[in-house]
Amino acid sequence: MKWILLLLALASPARADVPEDIQSDGIQVVKYELDHARSTHQINSGTITATIDGPDPLGNFDVNFAFDLYIGRNHKLGEQTITLPGQFFSPAFLPTLRVKGAVALGSLVVTHVGYTDIGPRQGTRRVHADVITIKGFPQDLVKGHLRGLVVTATMSPDVPGLGAALLDLHGRTDGHDVTLAGDYVGPE
Repeated sequence: MKWILLLLALASPARADVPEDIQSDGIQVVKYELDHARSTHQINSGTITATIDGPDPLGNFDVNFAFDLYIGRNHKLGEQTITLPGQFFSPAFLPTLRVKGAVALGSLVVTHVGYTDIGPRQGTRRVHADVITIKGFPQDLVKGHLRGLVVTATMSPDVPGLGAALLDLHGRTDGHDVTLAGDYVGPE
């Protein structure tokens, strides 16, 4: 019986190829500082904190984006939670995406948009960084304020959690198009 449980644990898709920083305690928290130039112009400043929790029994990870924003003179707090399949966190995922151009992960479609150079941020310059988009979030996988969510991420292997050095969330709320764009500043 112990051998069967060991084999099931080793073959489990929930932990296969998931980075150790997420595996260790199941939760990874990273912080992004709002980039006013890339965000909707009414948003003056703020932070986005991404908390990755999982895997669940199906191998999926919940990613919660907590917003602490200043819009005009108003201080606003909000959250947006999405669910990403474990394959997204696999070290083999990005090289596969580069070759294929787009990969379907259930209802989600992740597309390799191209490459870009990122100027020095926190002492690190990133050259030829992968830019990806994630679309197709069904409403049951998106909990929060933004509808029609599209995530654009500029990836970097030195960034923990999502691996995004730059993170842009695009969507609609209260009939308005909104972009929240953040630059990675470190673990929480």
